[in-house]
This record gives sequence, structure tokens and C-alpha cells, in this order.
Amino acid sequence: MDLIALTLALSNSRTLAYAIYGSTSLMALITLYFHGTPSSRPKAAILSSSAIALNVRIIEVNCPSIGLSPFQATRKILNWPLDITELANYLNLWTFSILAYSSGSVYAFVCAKTIPSSRLLNVEIMAGVYPLKWDGLALIRPLQHLMTSGLTKLAGSSINSQ
Repeated sequence: MDLIALTLALSNSRTLAYAIYGSTSLMALITLYFHGTPSSRPKAAILSSSAIALNVRIIEVNCPSIGLSPFQATRKILNWPLDITELANYLNLWTFSILAYSSGSVYAFVCAKTIPSSRLLNVEIMAGVYPLKWDGLALIRPLQHLMTSGLTKLAGSSINSQ
């Protein structure tokens, strides 16, 4: 699929931007992709040809304050699963998985914690990074590569078991 700037007017008056890549088959596996920082919804375009070959539809969602998804001053991380659930309802996605990269992992973890496992089937983290303190982000960047699948898998297992 070609990149088209898709948006959804959410019930909380915000706009959520997303793009769809990969398979158009009704039988395709659905994966929501949460990008890292700095990035936005066009990033998953590099996965499109592989997704088509694997019969996967990738829906990349702009994280808050990125691209066409506007800033919201009173926003909390726990608002994100509500946005994702509303998008899934709008797109008639009864089940889906999440793939998150880098700082997108924070959004994936909160979804894993709050969206029922009957709907959210799987959460995968690639090179997860956790913003311990945003004012020290420049100091965290060199550690980003150290925080790979072992730590994120452990954290994800802990979240899913609660």
C-alpha cells in the first residue's frame, strides 16, 4: 500500500494519525506498529514488502505529539490504550498484535497492561528503551543498544502476568 495520511477524530476531540502497509487480504494478521523517537507513521513503509509476503497488515500509529497526532497538555501514558482501542474499534479489528521499536515500547507495555489478552494477542519489542528521565535523554542514547530483548522480554513477561 502507498502511504496515505489517515486520521481518526477520537471521542476525546484529539486526532490520531495512522498509516496502513502490507497485505490487503481479509485473512492478514494485523499488527499495530509503535515507532520510536524521533519518527512517525511513514517509518513502517520499509516493512511493507516483507509484510505482504508474510500476509501481515501493519498499521503504524503516530504517538502523541508526533506528525498529525497533536499535543495534549493533560495527557498521561494511560490514555494511549484508550486511543488504540478506539482506533481498533473504528477499523473493525477484533484482535491484533503490537510491534514496538525503541521508545514506542513504553506505549506497547501500557497496552499490554490494560487491553485484554483476548483482544491484544501479542506484544513484541525491538530495541526497547525506557525514558528514565526525559531531561537526561541525551545520556540515555548510548545505553539504548544495551537495552535489548532480554530486558524487554523480562519486562513484558512481568506485565503480561499481572
